[in-house]
Amino acid sequence: MVKYICLFKLHNPADADAVADKLHTMEGRIKGLLSMETGKNVWDNEARCYDLALTIVFSDMEAMIAYDTDPVHLECRDFIYPRRKDGKTVVYEVEI
Repeated sequence: MVKYICLFKLHNPADADAVADKLHTMEGRIKGLLSMETGKNVWDNEARCYDLALTIVFSDMEAMIAYDTDPVHLECRDFIYPRRKDGKTVVYEVEI
């Protein structure tokens, strides 16, 4: 399995709920996407914190790579990118 973590810094942190809702529209619609979780930041430390975290578990690396160009994901990106100031991603393998 592969775990994909993305952190979002938004132009307006109040958009975090709308962004999270949009991300969850991908559930059950992308092959190999096994689970998804989002969480809004609850700690106000401007220098270190991002506004929203996304964690996805994929069945394998091929599924994660296919996700990047999946039309469902691209639809989400079209919604998120105008609201996003910055984003950071980490992808790593998980032992079963």
